[in-house]
Amino acid sequence: GPVGMSKVYLEGVAEPLEAHIVLCTLPLGVLKHGSVEFCPPLPAYKQKAIKALGMGTENRVAMLFDPSEPVFWPTDAHFLRPVHGRYIFANLHALGLTGVLCAWVRAKHIEEVEAMTDDEAYDDVRKTLKTMFPDTYEEPKEIKVTRWSQ
Repeated sequence: GPVGMSKVYLEGVAEPLEAHIVLCTLPLGVLKHGSVEFCPPLPAYKQKAIKALGMGTENRVAMLFDPSEPVFWPTDAHFLRPVHGRYIFANLHALGLTGVLCAWVRAKHIEEVEAMTDDEAYDDVRKTLKTMFPDTYEEPKEIKVTRWSQ
């Protein structure tokens, strides 16, 4: 290929992609697994950094509320951060996912929530939301608890 061009070979694709620059945005877990081959190999300092980086658990309780009804939480803030408690709330409604609020488990509480059943985790989130919005809280139509370490 032309001078200064990089090639990316994809499994199952006959011809490589050519570009002046290749920006790799693979998840850390994929890089750690070693299933992607770089030619030439990544510099030693980058390989060392990939090996040294850790991955944490990111658990969430996603809730879908009736999209035809107004939501009970502020619609403009992207995050709702109670001062105390196990959760930070991502307001996906403000980002275009109508009626969706997602409770992210704060890092220091991951193990506590991991030990809960889905029902217990949602009940805990519900308690927090009822404290934050005592007069307007409504039950979601659906919930999904993610458990990345299981």
